[in-house]
Amino acid sequence: MKPDWLTGRLCAGHGVASGTSNDSPYPDGTIRMQFPVFQSLGLDLSGCYFGTLNLDFAPLEVSLSNPDHLFEKVRWTDLHPPETFSFWSVQIKTPQSEVVNGWIYYPHPETKLRHWQPPTTLELLAPRLCGVEAGGTIHLWIKANGSNSSIRFACAQGCWNFSNSEFWPRSKHFLKLTPC
Repeated sequence: MKPDWLTGRLCAGHGVASGTSNDSPYPDGTIRMQFPVFQSLGLDLSGCYFGTLNLDFAPLEVSLSNPDHLFEKVRWTDLHPPETFSFWSVQIKTPQSEVVNGWIYYPHPETKLRHWQPPTTLELLAPRLCGVEAGGTIHLWIKANGSNSSIRFACAQGCWNFSNSEFWPRSKHFLKLTPC
């Protein structure tokens, strides 16, 4: 594995993305409905499973910037207003699998009506992975791909910037950090 892999813990989601929730208004899942829309916008997710892996980094809060893909005001359903989505190209490794390519899937919370994720959690799109279950670990590496993609992990003491391996103590950091 690469030396700067991030390790998070797999946690259960709402079951809406995959369509496994009995309370979801999307019985086929939101991801299956969104795939053709993203395809028409230029993002091919055809190798990915129709659901998300929810990766928790608590107590650290995750902050992302400079996505590989940004799609604003996407109308993928008539049940609520359009949403904005960002995607970052990543590599994913579990103890039971080889490294696979995937995506951080980020429906912007300011455009999302329900089923939000906590700020400590990332949603991933990837091929179906065997042997993954809630509580297990997943390793994540953000691909550079010549972009300026960055991921930061914030806690009460400061902020760790994954893209350039810097730690900014809270007193020096210009962004508001909420306690973890």
